[in-house]
Amino acid sequence: ARSWCRRAMARHGLIGLADYHSSESAIPEVQWHIGNRLGTPWLEYSQTDSASTAKPSTRPASLELGQAGEALQRLLALLLELAAAEGNLVRLTHAFRRTQRRVNALEHIILPELEQTIRDIESVMGEMERDDLVRSSLIKRRQSGGKIADN
Repeated sequence: ARSWCRRAMARHGLIGLADYHSSESAIPEVQWHIGNRLGTPWLEYSQTDSASTAKPSTRPASLELGQAGEALQRLLALLLELAAAEGNLVRLTHAFRRTQRRVNALEHIILPELEQTIRDIESVMGEMERDDLVRSSLIKRRQSGGKIADN
């Protein structure tokens, strides 16, 4: 695209290029679809055939200018694809970082707190079990002591 633009500029000059107007759309027609991948919005597109909708140019173009336009059209299609991919990767990276923060919070804050709570509950339950054992042994002593006294 760069070499064809240079050739067209050499032939027509900067003013000649500025005067050139193409009736063809410089931006290809694109249909965008928003999908969902890994919980993030995913932008996909499909290019429509612009050759059927393009009108012939009223001003004849030189070979250099025509080739430069075609090369720029191909470049623009690649840039659209690249922009969509970059946007998708930025959203995916944001989702990954958000998930990583949640994992770190679970790993370093929530799980240790839960483990400490479980240890506290087990400790209290152990004390209650020992208290019940002591109570039951006292009750057995009193019951057995009462029977001995009756004999």
